[in-house]
Amino acid sequence: MENPWPLAIGMAVLGLLLAGLSLQRGSTQRLGLAGAFLAGAVVVVLWSRSVLTPGERAAETVLQFVQACEQANLSLARSLVESQATFGYGSDGHDDRPRSEIDRALDSMGEQHRVEENQVTAFEAQTISDDLGRIDVTCRTSTTSSAGPISSRWIIEVQRQPDDSWLIRRILFRSLMGSVPRRGVF
Repeated sequence: MENPWPLAIGMAVLGLLLAGLSLQRGSTQRLGLAGAFLAGAVVVVLWSRSVLTPGERAAETVLQFVQACEQANLSLARSLVESQATFGYGSDGHDDRPRSEIDRALDSMGEQHRVEENQVTAFEAQTISDDLGRIDVTCRTSTTSSAGPISSRWIIEVQRQPDDSWLIRRILFRSLMGSVPRRGVF
């Protein structure tokens, strides 16, 4: 469960209300039910921490990928990307480029666009299905070729593999400094 808090808080409030009403009326009949709701809230939070959703798995993979790119550890970055992964620019849904475009972009990060500083300014994980997570990430990055920090936004899809690992299947370069990036900007 990516966000257990609404359910857990609702259960806890209900448990506390039942307990308060029981004590106010001098009755112990509803105290057991109140305790069950409170215990249920705790169980929901604990269970959510023990089970990773596809969105959370995707988040782990993307954070590892971002860190590898920051450190110019291109072999690690490449190992986190499916062999059939695609790379797109701008709007979601059409004209994706083959994996070779990802490799070309990674190569440039080891050379002319080496990361000097990077700050993740927004990060949202979403579960799409049992085997697919999507990350929407915005960064402010300074590279050896930039005149200062540049804002970029990315949508990255991560898919469960047959061996139960999670790899990036699609990278969409949504925006560069608030505008749609042109193909080959890397």
